[in-house]
Amino acid sequence: MRRLEDAIREAAEQFPTGDRERLAADREVLMATRNVIYTMFVETADRNYLMARQAYFLQFGPDFWWMAEQALEKYFKAILLLNGHSVASYSHDLVSLAEAIASQVGVHFDHPIGFPHVDSSPANFGEAVERVSVLGQPSARYDEDGFTITTADLHLVDQLVKQVREVALRDYRRPGNIPLGLRIAGGRRPVRTRERFPVDEALADPAGKLHSALMQQNGAFGPVSDFSLDSALVTTSPFLIILQRMRRLPDDWSHVVAAWALRNLKLDRETKAHLIDPHKPGNRTRAKHRVFSISTD
Repeated sequence: MRRLEDAIREAAEQFPTGDRERLAADREVLMATRNVIYTMFVETADRNYLMARQAYFLQFGPDFWWMAEQALEKYFKAILLLNGHSVASYSHDLVSLAEAIASQVGVHFDHPIGFPHVDSSPANFGEAVERVSVLGQPSARYDEDGFTITTADLHLVDQLVKQVREVALRDYRRPGNIPLGLRIAGGRRPVRTRERFPVDEALADPAGKLHSALMQQNGAFGPVSDFSLDSALVTTSPFLIILQRMRRLPDDWSHVVAAWALRNLKLDRETKAHLIDPHKPGNRTRAKHRVFSISTD
């Protein structure tokens, strides 16, 4: 099984022979590399997760899904990097990242996704990750597809983050590791920047401004008394709605707008197929808009 030290040793091969083993074994180099990963991936993932929760309560559906996807993507990539694997070839496919962690790191996320105060059949981790990956794909940033958002989705994301984040921070919490922000690359003098990751900061300070953003209806990070599964909001693509309205006009120029979009916008494959032939069956799947449901007794 690879380690981060292996990746550092490979990177050091470009330097003179006498420096390679020394650089690969230097604890300062290892700690600085870890700090880069924690800062660029885990800390930013925490921020994305907190923003996703805020977007949910504001009913900003596309932003909720995009931020949730970004958080999980960065936690996944941090796990791979901390275990000596490159993430340069991965995009926004959460399923592929989870599969890579299972095959290359040996970590299998197979804990069921349950819901507090509800007697329900737990969700499958893989299906939950796929839902976030599909609804949080890059096109969500532009509200290209519309969105589906339910209270079950919020709790699903909370529990996914809790499980994946714990693995990403497993080595960080070991005794002897240099805390976040206490050292910077190129210097041996401690420099204090941030004592905690944003989620840890929210947990540690009940009176702080981050605490409510994290803990409102959050059954993964703490007990909740206001849990509910009675809310759902589903919309379709506002772009496609505009075209549908144009097709009802006496002069239907929707094909001109569609041609402009195909020529000037970066669209996903399904949207392109619909714009090319909106009447062809199967050109517009509704899989993205399925409401996440759980079976309750």
